[in-house]
Amino acid sequence: MPDFLFFDIETRADERRLALVDDLKPPKTVKDITAWKAKKLRDAALDPDLARVSSVSWSIGAAGAITTLVALPTETPLQVLAGRDGFAMDHQVTLITGDVAEADLLRRFWQAFADCDGFACGWHIIGFDFPFLLRRSLYSNVAPGVIPRLAKYHTEPVRDLYAILNNWGTGKGLKEQCGLFGIPTAGKSGADVQGMSWEDEARYGEEDVRLCKAMYQRMSGVYF
Repeated sequence: MPDFLFFDIETRADERRLALVDDLKPPKTVKDITAWKAKKLRDAALDPDLARVSSVSWSIGAAGAITTLVALPTETPLQVLAGRDGFAMDHQVTLITGDVAEADLLRRFWQAFADCDGFACGWHIIGFDFPFLLRRSLYSNVAPGVIPRLAKYHTEPVRDLYAILNNWGTGKGLKEQCGLFGIPTAGKSGADVQGMSWEDEARYGEEDVRLCKAMYQRMSGVYF
């Protein structure tokens, strides 16, 4: 059994790109253009054309320590933090700063993915995380060393727990589903990320990876 790259990404609306909404043309079926654009702004953090990958957390193997990369478009000096400032001892957090922070984050993620030979596991990663990462990589001119296989109805090399649990249909969010299985969560959702400090975002990403690993263990022997 290969070591899966358990991972989760967090995204934030890119303030520099939100002005593009004014130039977007809605579908012909839209009658209220103002309301359509307002919704675009509200949902901007989920749109890879209007948002950026602000952090990514991963663990190589179900028992591996967790790494979080946080991209900050500032001039803050690079820092590596682990076992301090409220972070767990097995949680290493790296800040990547500057105008090319997101591109650097993407390169590091794709290298970790390649190190796992394209095997990955997460929640809704076929429907959201990988498509978002690929679009942002296109913007950043970052080529994945290994292109993820996003075919439906497969459990390898990409194992999407959300898709498998819901037979490739729609379902509940990770934390809600974990709660139903009795897996304890902090209760915050991805919608809270936009207003978080980078420290809280790093802890949030770490929790999501831990929950993915817990869900993987819970589903093992039944779904795969």
